[in-house]
Amino acid sequence: MLLEDRIAAFVRTGELLGSLSGALKQSGQQLHDPSREGFTGASMDFLHAVREAGRKNPWFTIHNILRAMDAIAGMIKPDSLIHWLRDYPLHPVGPEKKRKVLIIMAGNIPLVGFHDLLCVLISGHEAVVKTSSLDDRLPVAMAGLIREAEPRLGEHIRFVDGDAGNYDAVIATGSNNSARYFDYYFGKFPHIIRKNRNSLAVIRGDERDGDLRLLGDDVFFYYGMGCRNVSQLWVPAGFDMQRLKTAWEPCRDILENRKYLHNYSYQKALLQVNREPHTDLGFCLLRENPALSSPLSVVHLQVFQSPEEAFRFASLHREELQCVVGTEIPYELSGLAVKPGTTQQPGPWDYADRADTIQFLSGIS
Repeated sequence: MLLEDRIAAFVRTGELLGSLSGALKQSGQQLHDPSREGFTGASMDFLHAVREAGRKNPWFTIHNILRAMDAIAGMIKPDSLIHWLRDYPLHPVGPEKKRKVLIIMAGNIPLVGFHDLLCVLISGHEAVVKTSSLDDRLPVAMAGLIREAEPRLGEHIRFVDGDAGNYDAVIATGSNNSARYFDYYFGKFPHIIRKNRNSLAVIRGDERDGDLRLLGDDVFFYYGMGCRNVSQLWVPAGFDMQRLKTAWEPCRDILENRKYLHNYSYQKALLQVNREPHTDLGFCLLRENPALSSPLSVVHLQVFQSPEEAFRFASLHREELQCVVGTEIPYELSGLAVKPGTTQQPGPWDYADRADTIQFLSGIS
């Protein structure tokens, strides 16, 4: 297949995904009988997978699955794909240069491994996919949509459980602990092995209320479980935390998830028992702590006299960061800079851990 054909296949996949998202929203997020809505084949299978994913994993609410669907549909629009790939020398990959790439997917947010699948297939290689037990339905259903959009592309996707068989390269995503395991087992292969990442935000104090509201999305989307979620917040000395509580109030419905509510109640009790100073927003806890990673329902707080303190910290820890969120981020952090409200809307060029996956795949042919 030519690159143009592969791009067209993903564009059609995005259109299918957009139609499914629209149908779910129009039906009040429940399609009890997809066939009555005219859905058949891979589209019906995907809708069933949405339902089953939520039953198996309580973090995969329909809201979060829809967010992931919309983000992916936006990522694979024709203009985005063409802009992304225009500077790569992606020549036709003949049988002698086609490689089998093992993709070990994470399961912290719905369809988080899609970008790796996109990169492998758009590069002309074959994807050997091992899903996370936390998200083992949606990736398979997504592959079905790809096959429906372009059967030739679908032939290059194979899912494995247990022994992956033969493969030539590895892309693995997991925790810092699992990364050590991946290094041990896959170090002899060409590989990308990703570890934990976090994101921080810098509030200068002169932001509009709308910017603060959008920042709430960066904190709470996917319950804060993604590497692009803000887990540490820098604020100026004397900042009125009531502004933040008011701006983030629309996010209070996050408590409707029992697992999140349990985490919030537990962390609150822990802080109270330890008499640790904190700010309780009623659905999220803020505590001063220099650590980038924070427990679920907790955001770590850092106070600065000058925003340059926050930017110096970000520069020192850039290898642990995925995003730095703010309305004004200095040039030296431009590779990390994200505007409020957009962390969970990455383009195809926004590589996890900033490891250029297309460049890596071009080098294994």
